Amino acid sequence: MEWKGENRVLRINERIEELKKFYRLLMTAVYVSIFSIGGAVFLAEQDLPYATVPIGIFISTPCVCGVILLVEYFRVVKKFPFLKGWEEQKIRDLVEKDRPKEEKWV
Repeated sequence: MEWKGENRVLRINERIEELKKFYRLLMTAVYVSIFSIGGAVFLAEQDLPYATVPIGIFISTPCVCGVILLVEYFRVVKKFPFLKGWEEQKIRDLVEKDRPKEEKWV
């Protein structure tokens, strides 16, 4: 017989590891974004004609990091504010759709 709390402890440890990974990713994204924006500013100050492409790459990197962080946040935290109540509403709709079929046979 397995101790009931053991499963809970394992889930909590997995959750802590996921949060640690998220915060490591967050710090990495912050450092990369600072470096990228600094590189873009440095190249912009040089006023070189061929610097527009690297500046675009340096500026787009923080945007991509932001999107990745947003997706990872929703995966780790499991809170989707824009989907709040969606599942319950869908279940109610399906139940209402099936109800007339049940009443026909009664």
